[in-house]
Amino acid sequence: EYYIWVAAVSSDGQGSYSTRVSLTTYTVPGAPTDLMIYPTSESCDQLMVTWTAPSNTGGLPVTYRVYGNGVEIQSLIANDSTMLSNLTADTEYTVTVVAVNELGEGGNVTGTGRTRPEGINKNHVVIYAHTLSKKCRVNMYIICLNIWRWHIQYLDT
Repeated sequence: EYYIWVAAVSSDGQGSYSTRVSLTTYTVPGAPTDLMIYPTSESCDQLMVTWTAPSNTGGLPVTYRVYGNGVEIQSLIANDSTMLSNLTADTEYTVTVVAVNELGEGGNVTGTGRTRPEGINKNHVVIYAHTLSKKCRVNMYIICLNIWRWHIQYLDT
């Protein structure tokens, strides 16, 4: 933050200084963090993408551009999540989320996610685990409805 004040100068001399005002400098935003990409349970052609806003917004409101395999899929999203649709089943996608403010594109974060396969047999469970910065999300897609109990084990390596 900067402070300025001005005074007019003419052949009669210098006038008095104005009231001091503050100026804030702005920059492009930093990179989003905590990117998570995972398949949805509704469809095998969708990926859910979530992230955390950058801690440095550059002092301006931030929106996001989302790229899938290098192609811009969605532009100027205001929230910190989006659903990617019309994808190919059982396919890995590289997703990049770029923070943007009125000065331009700032930092980005990239990760991969795989859409779920088509035609999973009954009584079959598919588990996808994506980890980032020691956070873990496990999504279970259950195709049968007669499960009455789960036993889940966790091993920290």
